[in-house]
Amino acid sequence: MRNQVELSFFVGYPERIALFEERVIKLASKLCGGCTVVDATGYWTEDGALHRFEFSGPAESEHCFYLKLTCEVEKEERVMQHMQAGISAFAKYYCVETDWVHVQRVEFTGMHFSINKRPTTPAPWSATSCHPARFAHS
Repeated sequence: MRNQVELSFFVGYPERIALFEERVIKLASKLCGGCTVVDATGYWTEDGALHRFEFSGPAESEHCFYLKLTCEVEKEERVMQHMQAGISAFAKYYCVETDWVHVQRVEFTGMHFSINKRPTTPAPWSATSCHPARFAHS
């Protein structure tokens, strides 16, 4: 078990620019060994940045590049510095129409297990081979 942090980056902009997103994905993977990207649509109000109790502006939708990565807590500062610099540089290079990047941070205890190294134990639902349903939608 390891003390880790999940950093989620939300970059909203009008239309997807694949090269921008690919460069950010490569950077995150280089820093953390991989990442997760979620296809998303963001909704924002004109007055959304004003920190009001409620917002009155109409909700506008936009493409949202949503990338999640995890790293050890000890690596967080370095990872965050590189991600901020990389996202900023790639956004400028690819003319991404955006300014603010929303970042969420969550600390957690990370664990992994191997399916292949896990001993099989008898269970009512276990099988000795792949279930035929696996191939039903191919």
